[in-house]
Amino acid sequence: DAKIIRLGAEDQWHPLALPFLAGLEEIFRSAPADAWPLDEKQARQALAFHHFFHLFTPSRGSQWRNALLISRPEIVADILIRSARSELRHGKMPEVSLYELEFSSDHAEVARLAVLPLLKTFPVRCTEGQLPGLRYLLMAALLHCDEEALQELLKKKLTHQSMNLAQQIYWLAVGLLVSPGSYIQKLETYIAGRQRRMWRLAETVADRHGLFPQERIQRMDVPVLELLIRLIGVSYQPYDPPPEPRSSSSWSSIAASRQVEAFIEQLDSIPSPAATDALERLSSNEDLRSWRSRLLNAAYWQSAVRREAEFRHCTIEQAVQTLDNLKPANAADLAALTTEHLREIATNIRDSNTSDWRQYWNVDPHNRPQYPKPEDGCRDALLSDLRHGLTPLDIDAQPEGRYADDKRADIRVSFRGFNVPVEIKRSNHRDLWRGVRNQLIPRYTRDPGTGGYGIYLVFWFGREHCQTPESGRRPRDAAELAERLRETLSRDEASREGARKISICVVDVSPPPPSGAEAHGTEAERNGA
Repeated sequence: DAKIIRLGAEDQWHPLALPFLAGLEEIFRSAPADAWPLDEKQARQALAFHHFFHLFTPSRGSQWRNALLISRPEIVADILIRSARSELRHGKMPEVSLYELEFSSDHAEVARLAVLPLLKTFPVRCTEGQLPGLRYLLMAALLHCDEEALQELLKKKLTHQSMNLAQQIYWLAVGLLVSPGSYIQKLETYIAGRQRRMWRLAETVADRHGLFPQERIQRMDVPVLELLIRLIGVSYQPYDPPPEPRSSSSWSSIAASRQVEAFIEQLDSIPSPAATDALERLSSNEDLRSWRSRLLNAAYWQSAVRREAEFRHCTIEQAVQTLDNLKPANAADLAALTTEHLREIATNIRDSNTSDWRQYWNVDPHNRPQYPKPEDGCRDALLSDLRHGLTPLDIDAQPEGRYADDKRADIRVSFRGFNVPVEIKRSNHRDLWRGVRNQLIPRYTRDPGTGGYGIYLVFWFGREHCQTPESGRRPRDAAELAERLRETLSRDEASREGARKISICVVDVSPPPPSGAEAHGTEAERNGA
């Protein structure tokens, strides 16, 4: 078998190869299934012939070879190791034989015996053509070999300073899978900011013959998913159109983009604070701005998954307090209670005889409204009234509550670990029609403590002080503005089991129409009286 291996590695035909293999196939057609007509020497010769002449002989269908895989895997492994090493020394890559170690379940025991010895002697400065063989070996090692032995080999391999770039990335990627804590920083240091290395990592992860077995991907923890999204997402754009026949490089980009999306989906399914924080960091990363909409959407759904996982039924005492209109038992109760207090405040502003609407305007020396107060001034005036109703219930209301991505809502209403953000806009604010979508939902209601609930509050100063939407006319009054803002919400955002998740509250602080005497006085002033 030594001569067969030497000649095969040198691309020379052994004169007995094809007659030997053809005769062996004929023998096994008529031999009993449990009979093995060859001794060990002949078995080794048969395996060596088959290794180098697999293109001309049946592979998976060879009865004699299948029998050896089951009965003598150590012989199959030995011939494979010696043959593959000989080819590698000659700059070749035994692709088919190594491919079988990963993709054929019949080769599991052979892989366990052969893969680590082959990896140990795999050249650290391999050719580009040998890289597929390295991938097959590493994938087979991840599937079949002892993990501690693989980690020991990994440490030794990475000490070679002369290892070429692609192989270095392959080994670091394996380290990321088997020992994330030890290799996550090493991989990032080696790749971050280097375009060519990021492309190679994407190929390693996303190619159809890539390095990451699916079961390993499903076991990745949050730091690994965050790192891969960040490193690969920087180099590839989200892919939207359906695939069409394109160049191989285009298909590689599609595969990489889809893999990033798969990692994002996997991350948003993890109901942990770590996943929440990771999605917040990723969505605020300027280098990933092309992925921002997908990341924000993932953050929204991850918060829903986390809320479901962390949900706890209220105690009997909490239920009784809620039924007695005392204290809220969850974020939904808190949102509903806060909204009700805000509506009472809005009613008092319009219907009381104290002209409370004036505190939202800058006035002239005659106490006549001139122009709306700044947003902070309006918030402070409202917050004073809101606290008057909530403080007796031990509910706290504070300005500028901190939420995701280090953003701040205008008011944070909180009680016993859950809270509701209140985002405030004046009706003349340029982001009036985008505030719910761009601020309240993606930035604040992702906080698990909110349960997804939030309040969008707008001060209505009159039609002449209202921002015109991109399409359509200005609302006529506060009620129409509230209705049109509600129409911008999706079904899930608008309600949850009958209760609104995002409440719209428009507070009418516009000056009332002047009475007859006031109108007469105003006319006289205009005439110079």
